[in-house]
Amino acid sequence: MKKEIKPFKSSYIIIPIVIGLSVVIWLFFQEFDPDLFSNIHFSGRLFGGLCLAFICIFGRDFGLMMRYRFITDNTLSWKQVFRVNMLCEFASTLGPTSVGGSALIFLFLNKEGINAGKSTVLMITCLFMDELFLVIFCPLILLLFPFSKLFGEVTVITSSVKILFLITYFAITLWTLLLYIALFKKALLGKEIIVRFISITGFETMV
Repeated sequence: MKKEIKPFKSSYIIIPIVIGLSVVIWLFFQEFDPDLFSNIHFSGRLFGGLCLAFICIFGRDFGLMMRYRFITDNTLSWKQVFRVNMLCEFASTLGPTSVGGSALIFLFLNKEGINAGKSTVLMITCLFMDELFLVIFCPLILLLFPFSKLFGEVTVITSSVKILFLITYFAITLWTLLLYIALFKKALLGKEIIVRFISITGFETMV
C-alpha cells in the first residue's frame, strides 16, 4: 500500500526560524556593549564594502540558480530554481557544514517535478562541481598565500591543523575522483548504485 505523503506546512520552516532568531537576539543582548559601536565610523569606504558584500551574496545565489536551470535543461522556471536554492540554503543552516544543502537537492528537485532517478543524478553532479571547485582553487590559494599566513606561526596546534587540513584535502580529492568516475567513466555502475540507494531508502514511493 502506497504511503500517503503529508502536506508541507509553512510552520515547519517558521517555527525553527523563530526559535533560532529568538536565541540569537537573546545572546546578542546578553553581550551587547554600546561602546563597541562607537569605534565604527560610517564612510564611503564602509558603505562601498557593504554594497560589495551584498553583490557577492546575490551573485553567488544567482549563479547557483543558473546552475540548477542549466543542469535541468531549463526545465524549471526561475521561480522554481529560486525556491530550490532557498531550501538548500535553509538546509545548510540546519545540517553540518561539510554536508550543506547539496545533499538534499534531490528531494527539492523531486518536489518541483523532476523524477527521483534524475534528481539523484543531478544531486551527485552538484556535489561533484562543489568538490571540484574546492580541489582546484585550494592549491591556488596556497600558491598565493603561504601556510604561515593561513595557519599562523608554527606551533604544535597549527602543525596539527595543517596536517588535518592536508588529510581532509586529499580525502576530498579522492571523493571527487570517485564522483568523476561514477558520472563520466562508469555511468552504468553509478546507475546501479543509485537504483540500489533508491530501493533501500524507499525514495521511489515519493515519486
